[in-house]
Amino acid sequence: MLQSLTSDEKFSRYLATDNNSFEEEFRLYLRDEIVKIIRTDGSWSVGSILHQDVAKGLLNNIIWWLFNDDPEQTLLHLEELNNPQHICGRVFKPGEPTYSCRDCAMDPTCVFCQQCFRMSEHQKHRYKAEMDEGGGMCDCGDTEAFLRHTRCSTHEESYQKSKLAAEDAVSRLPEKVRERAPKFFEVILSYIVEFLTNEKTSISDLDESLQPSEKSDCFVTMLYNDELHTFDFVIDILKRALKCDEAIGSDFATIVDREGRSAVCIDDVNACEEVKKIVGTRPTAYFSFRTNEPLKTLVMHVNIVAHQEMALLLLPWLSRIVKQSEGLRKIFCDVALNEFIKAIPPEVGVSGMISPVERFIRCDHELWKTARNMYLQLLMNSLLLDAETKKKFGILFTRLYEIIQEGFLNGDHEHGHSVASMAVQLYTVPTVTRHLIVHENVIGVILRALAKSCYDGTLLNPDDWCNIMKLNTRRMKWAMRRAHHSFYDLRYILAILPDQMTADLKSKFIDGVKLFVQILMAMQGMDSITRKADRHIEHEPDWETGVNVVIKFNPVIYHLLQWFRTDVDLLFIMLKLCLQALKVLNESDPASLRSGVTVYNNQTYPCLDYDITKQPVSTQYPVTRLMSAIIVELGLAGMTWSDIERNEHIASMLESNSLPPMQLMECSLRCLCLSAQVNAGMWRRNGLSLINQLFYYKDYRCRQEAYERDVQLLQVSAANMDPNNFIVILLNKMKLNPESPEFAEYHIALMSEFFRLLISICGERYTPGVAVASLQEQGKRQIIHILASEPKPHSKISKQLPDSVSDKIPWEEILQEVADFQEPTSISSVGRYVLKPSMLAQFCPYSFHYTTLTDETKAQHEVVRRKKALQMTTVFIPPKLPQFSELFRNIPKLLCCDVFVDLVSKFLQQLTTGDHERWSDRLVEKVLYLISMAIIEHEQQKEMNPENDFDFIKKAVAGCERGILFLLKQLQVTESLLIHRDTVRWLVLKIERHSNQRHGSSSAVDPEHFILSREDSNEERDPTRNARKRKAQELRDKLLTQMKTMQQDFLSQNPDVMSGGSQGESMELSQVSASSQRENETPVCTDLSWQQETLKAMEPSYTCMLCQEEAVAAEGSMVMSALVQRSSVLTRGPHGELNNLDDFAPLFVDLSYQSGIHTSTCSHTMHYECFKQFRDSVNSTEARRRHNSRYSRKGFDIKNNEFLCPLCSRLSNSVIPVIPHPFIAKQRGILTDPLEDEMIDSQPSTSATPSTMREWLKSIEEVLKPLKLEAQEVVLKFHVDVSDMKNEMEKAEAADSQNEAEEVLEETVQALTQVDAAASADATILLEDQRAALNEFIEQIQVVGLNGDISEVHRPLTSWLSVATTVICSEMVGRLEGTPILAKSPIRISSALSGVIRAAFAMNSTSSEEQLSEVRDHARKLLSALIGEDTDEQSHALLNSNIFSLFVSLLFSSAILRKSKSMQNQPALRDSAEFERNILYLCTLAQIIQIFVFLNVDELEGIVGTGERREEAGAMYLACNQVRANAHLPPLPSNIDEDQLMETVTDCLHPFLRCCALLLFHVTGVPVPDSLETRDNQSSLLQYLGLTKNLTELFDVGGKMSLEPLIQRWCSHSDVIARVASLPYHVLYPVVSQVPDIVPFPHDYSDLIGAAASFKCPKFASEDSLCPTMCLVCGVVLCSQSYCCQQTLPGKDVQVGACTFHTLQCGASTGMFLRVREAAIVLLHGVYRGCFAPAPYLDRHGETDKGLRRGNPLYLNQPRLQELRKLWLSHGIAERVSHDIESRNIGHLVDWAHL
Repeated sequence: MLQSLTSDEKFSRYLATDNNSFEEEFRLYLRDEIVKIIRTDGSWSVGSILHQDVAKGLLNNIIWWLFNDDPEQTLLHLEELNNPQHICGRVFKPGEPTYSCRDCAMDPTCVFCQQCFRMSEHQKHRYKAEMDEGGGMCDCGDTEAFLRHTRCSTHEESYQKSKLAAEDAVSRLPEKVRERAPKFFEVILSYIVEFLTNEKTSISDLDESLQPSEKSDCFVTMLYNDELHTFDFVIDILKRALKCDEAIGSDFATIVDREGRSAVCIDDVNACEEVKKIVGTRPTAYFSFRTNEPLKTLVMHVNIVAHQEMALLLLPWLSRIVKQSEGLRKIFCDVALNEFIKAIPPEVGVSGMISPVERFIRCDHELWKTARNMYLQLLMNSLLLDAETKKKFGILFTRLYEIIQEGFLNGDHEHGHSVASMAVQLYTVPTVTRHLIVHENVIGVILRALAKSCYDGTLLNPDDWCNIMKLNTRRMKWAMRRAHHSFYDLRYILAILPDQMTADLKSKFIDGVKLFVQILMAMQGMDSITRKADRHIEHEPDWETGVNVVIKFNPVIYHLLQWFRTDVDLLFIMLKLCLQALKVLNESDPASLRSGVTVYNNQTYPCLDYDITKQPVSTQYPVTRLMSAIIVELGLAGMTWSDIERNEHIASMLESNSLPPMQLMECSLRCLCLSAQVNAGMWRRNGLSLINQLFYYKDYRCRQEAYERDVQLLQVSAANMDPNNFIVILLNKMKLNPESPEFAEYHIALMSEFFRLLISICGERYTPGVAVASLQEQGKRQIIHILASEPKPHSKISKQLPDSVSDKIPWEEILQEVADFQEPTSISSVGRYVLKPSMLAQFCPYSFHYTTLTDETKAQHEVVRRKKALQMTTVFIPPKLPQFSELFRNIPKLLCCDVFVDLVSKFLQQLTTGDHERWSDRLVEKVLYLISMAIIEHEQQKEMNPENDFDFIKKAVAGCERGILFLLKQLQVTESLLIHRDTVRWLVLKIERHSNQRHGSSSAVDPEHFILSREDSNEERDPTRNARKRKAQELRDKLLTQMKTMQQDFLSQNPDVMSGGSQGESMELSQVSASSQRENETPVCTDLSWQQETLKAMEPSYTCMLCQEEAVAAEGSMVMSALVQRSSVLTRGPHGELNNLDDFAPLFVDLSYQSGIHTSTCSHTMHYECFKQFRDSVNSTEARRRHNSRYSRKGFDIKNNEFLCPLCSRLSNSVIPVIPHPFIAKQRGILTDPLEDEMIDSQPSTSATPSTMREWLKSIEEVLKPLKLEAQEVVLKFHVDVSDMKNEMEKAEAADSQNEAEEVLEETVQALTQVDAAASADATILLEDQRAALNEFIEQIQVVGLNGDISEVHRPLTSWLSVATTVICSEMVGRLEGTPILAKSPIRISSALSGVIRAAFAMNSTSSEEQLSEVRDHARKLLSALIGEDTDEQSHALLNSNIFSLFVSLLFSSAILRKSKSMQNQPALRDSAEFERNILYLCTLAQIIQIFVFLNVDELEGIVGTGERREEAGAMYLACNQVRANAHLPPLPSNIDEDQLMETVTDCLHPFLRCCALLLFHVTGVPVPDSLETRDNQSSLLQYLGLTKNLTELFDVGGKMSLEPLIQRWCSHSDVIARVASLPYHVLYPVVSQVPDIVPFPHDYSDLIGAAASFKCPKFASEDSLCPTMCLVCGVVLCSQSYCCQQTLPGKDVQVGACTFHTLQCGASTGMFLRVREAAIVLLHGVYRGCFAPAPYLDRHGETDKGLRRGNPLYLNQPRLQELRKLWLSHGIAERVSHDIESRNIGHLVDWAHL
């Protein structure tokens, strides 16, 4: 009967059911409806197999039953019934910013979201900003997470309101919803669990209630993800299986990676099985470096897939329900934790019923990524928002912890996508943690799980000490890749100290600690080694695993010590456990503690007979070091050695009522002696593994719980045993016993290490517990020694500080006390802290804080250097040290015991003999330092207690000829010890002073005064030394002044001597001095006489950097390496598509400047022949090199003609010929006779009578009129067929008769012939190599500018475009830096400008007749547009063009056009300088008109100007309205101030004037006025350009004629009128005239992180982007370094990443991006090259934070931002990338093509 019902009838029946029959009806409803949600009709696509509308409708119908109404509306109503939410509970997305208060947070895991943080008090505190990996929660409102300020202001208000709400949220629910909710959640959870936790494939696996009435024959091949197979393998296998292209395969691989699985085939069973067979192929050798297992693939019936997809749709809906309704959340939590799911014993190993949550946890490792993430999100939105349910969930989680870890360890999914990541949410809550310790023994649970993965053996009984576990290093090495998360879980548990140590808590804690000690027992003696004496070790043993485990255990030990410190009884219990563990270990190896004796000075001393040179020794003794830490803590508690021995816990296990210090320190002594012998070179044959172990043994990552603990254990042993015996034991263990000398060749080095260890034992007393010192004093000493070697940034200081210092004290305040902050000195540097001079005296040259001898020596040398610079004594005097604690108070006795005095005396006696083979300077320094320590200790002991038995002075004086004092006096006159004389003298004076005080007399010399005045002893011996130095300096200054005067006189008398110049001089001719008669005149660059004046200077000479020969430009073919790039820097607005060559290099460059060509150079010159040989050599070398285009990249590509400058290694792809200035002057018509190049003085110094603008315009019109008679046809067909041209002209209507047409033709042909002959004559001036170099440069400009094409028609256009782009960019860089445009610029910039400008002029001399014809044609079109006489329908609107680019084109093209007969026949056009000035005049006027027309008046409204040019402002206002009327624009609004308009127009015009001045300066060489070298004064600029200072006079040529008709023609062009109406703001003034900028940056970097966190992958919108990357040019955010957004390069079968592809559209193959989540800038050039740079954000310590690892708040740094702007604007990205690749040689490590 049900089969005959329609879908609506089934839905009605489903809604009508009650609680009792809901589950049955729910399944019946889904039975036949579920399959409809799958696209089985072939319309499915990658990542989209659902009919979304059908699926959403079915989901809505299912949930409708719960509310009996529309779910959307009901949820909104239920949300209003909630109590005010005072706990945030926001679940973080990947990459979302989080904030942890360093002052208030209980631990670093307690964080605020960005919204809550901004509304809290914590933003005023010290805080840490990081990015969440996804899955974390905001703790705002959690009273257990923060010490104070637990809520933001928003949730604080909600909290106050919630206290007034007494009614429970569940009771507020509608009655029907409250009744249905438990059953609904139970049925839905059962359904979800059934289809997500069971691997069903066949339709027969379905429950009988879900068996469809009509069985489909459609199946789905489902591919599952793992973290072992590579993307390339998955793509390759899918291409073969599905016969698809790489793009489809890449999309499938992306979906599989992000969602955990993907349907790859929907078809019949045979087709699906065939796909599965191919996909299930094992990887080949190429892909099998990770695994040789096939991909997991299942063929599933479509109904199974449909049910699974519906379960996935239900999970986020449940999350939404419990998030929006507090009442439903509480009901859901009860249901989710209720045991009603039937357990399956074969799968989970349990019987009975379990809860849905437990089922999910047990099957977590079997789920795919999407399912796992969704159910974890549901748990976080429900169970973790209530304290009681969180505790229940924590209990369940702990009971299943071993299962969770085992599944995670054997799986391959990431920790953030596993239920194991929930530990941080549970184990950081104090109440939950204490409950779990007491009732669930969570410490033991975690340790058992850890031991199970890494050790052989079990931990079933904490009291069973006989069964020692064995460490399985092979299994540990594999397990540590994933098991290290258990260490973090243990740290979470231990990081929360209890307020009160109850009996139950103490008992359970001790049980857990027992297990911990058992684990350490397995590590005792790990990675032991035996000395190789005869041959070198053959295979390096594995050492990394042991070191990594120690690094992981150290924080755990640190937290354990914090727990022990809360109860002294815990310390004794822990010491007992350590002693018990050591006893068991010693019993297992009886030979390790075999007793022996040693002899010194005929006296016998007991020792342990263990020879580390013959028996195994290790660097890992964790049990011994834990015991050392416990003893130090007991010392901190005020215990003495006798107190420890009498304690009930310790006394019960002692055999002889005393602790044997000799046995306790044995393991530590072995390790320290091993380190000493390795430093001495005795273990050289044991390879690098031992060196690496000892490096980490002393490195800051392990030092505190390794090396320092060993020294502390020796300290406590030395304090509680006979000091003579202790020293003899050290000598014996180090093989230094004089009675039985061994290893004589190592004696000096071993002695040095011995005394070094004594210094540490006696001098390291800043650890609380060892001495009476605070953590602040300990931190201060460590910071001093960290900074002693060199100034260091904050990050390195914090990294080297131990947790006990960085976590417990405000060490940054101590840092400010001992060091001065040094601001970054450059853009690439970081802020550093420099040790204050007053702290240098606190430096100990032999501190044990240095990892290697190199670090120690470096610190010593740096301190000595600074002391010398500050005129301080360089003698290292030990500072006064804190007193030892009671447990360690006998350590100073080592410095006055008989054995020590005897050792020192014997050594000093050896020094007096002069036997250099028995000592070294380092050894002497250490012995003298030890004597100094003994003297200082004597002073301190006597100062505290005059009756103290410590009397080093007495023993030093005693002994007569063998006494220390006597021997030191002898050393004062020993020649071989001169470098130690000051130290020896100080010791003698000190000892004598104390000795005299003992006998009641005083010393004649104060030692303190001696060392302070020692540095001035030379001056005291020669009081006239300073006077002689001053006199010598005065004499040197006088001689230098005389030499300078003589040089100037010689140059003034012989000006020709320096005509060659120097290689370092700029190429500009601005440095040429004006003649004496024009010294008082202001230079004008458009004046002919000034231009001819510059020709009197001699051309500079150049040195070839390859052959080192010198030559002037006219004699030698010199070139400069150059880099030509296509540019999009000047583009305004969106980047348009460039479809043809005219788009790449148009004659009229559009105002938006869509494409440009930039040229730069390093200015290093060479002969063209030398360059060709160099390039051939580079090409042949690269051709022989075996290239791999992806992984073996260099900084240049020879396929693109690239090379590196031979001198500076700057990236280049062409050369610019060095062309002499006179040749350019001749091309422009400044030199009239080519034979007079060397007779400049005979040229006329003034121009002919100037013509008026009226005459000039009339002449231009007359010249252009005959050109209307098909002049273009004349030019184009002159070389083809003159008769055809005559026939065409006869047909034209250009003349009244045939005779007139023939006359026009004859005159034009004659003019063209004359011009060609003149050009050919000029071209002979260039040498053949110069012509070749020029052609190569012009060709490279075409190749780059035309995107790989070469067009003769566009040959001049690309050159002119390159000049315009280079000049404009140079002007903008100068404006960005705030430098005047004509100030002296770097030679690289000036050389590039001069080179490209001269090359553009010289291009005409190498052009063919056809090419010159094109140039003339371009000139006519440009002039026609300029004077507005072009009436052709194809005419270009002048005001739509970039006016400066138009001026550049006119300047270069008119030089050829002026040589035509028609031009020469016009007297007004003969003066080339006047011609150029008139062009400049009209272009300046056109620029002003363009500003008027395209002015954004909205920006001017309501702004008042300064009123400095009020008279001119009124005229400007009227002119602007008149121009706008001509362009059919409304007049200016009445609220626009005239002065403000004048200022805006002036500001907009200023960049144009700067560009013109820079261009004409390099064209003419006219010197720069002094007023323009220091500041950009517009009046001076106008005067230098030869223009009127009053801008309004430009409209009527200074009152001589009106240009209104011309202006009207410009404005009334139809294209101008059409464009004005549609232009966006970024193509309007003043925006157009402003310097282009990269995207704006927020001040706080976390704002940028928050904005990027919401970015979705543009291709798969449902997925968050893994690596959002922002283009800094256009602001677009892209999905970087991901297969999902890869695209194919146009015209190539190459897949590239989104950023690489974006550079082709946005940056002309050059790009600048910001990887937001890494705080790193990415610079890209081309497809295969790139580099990283730091983001322009610094913390308050002046450092960047790539990857945001430190978490210090980052703020925008303006100098670094300015550097980025300059890098982009100056086209320096390509050079920066090339330099980075070549210098660092790491470019091959990153696949830049896929970025």
